[in-house]
Amino acid sequence: MTEEEALEELNRFMTETFPHYVLDGHTPVKATDFLSFMAWYEQADRHVAHDFGEGWELSTVFLGVAVHHPRDMQDVLPPLFETALFGEGADTNVLERYDTWEDAEHGHAQFLRGLTVPKEPYTMTPRIRRGRG
Repeated sequence: MTEEEALEELNRFMTETFPHYVLDGHTPVKATDFLSFMAWYEQADRHVAHDFGEGWELSTVFLGVAVHHPRDMQDVLPPLFETALFGEGADTNVLERYDTWEDAEHGHAQFLRGLTVPKEPYTMTPRIRRGRG
């Protein structure tokens, strides 16, 4: 198999096996194939929001690929945005996943308020937020 054939086979396999998405403005759209996704991903600004505090970093990004999305839901757009908290001496905690850029902005702002406003400690668990309701 030539290098070109191997790349073509990889592109076909990745395109059929794992749906990939790119942003059109702030709207996710399915990539035509894996190689076009990778070309977009290398140059894209995927950050929705990014904040730092004393000992922590809060980042919300567009993932571009479904993470833990069941195969029986392939006709449903997966949550493609994710907020994560990083901190010194702490494990990375996935805080929330979102369907839209707007929901991701809103969710990031909510978590940021929780980090910057003194309050009782809370447990951060992975969740998927569908809309703001």
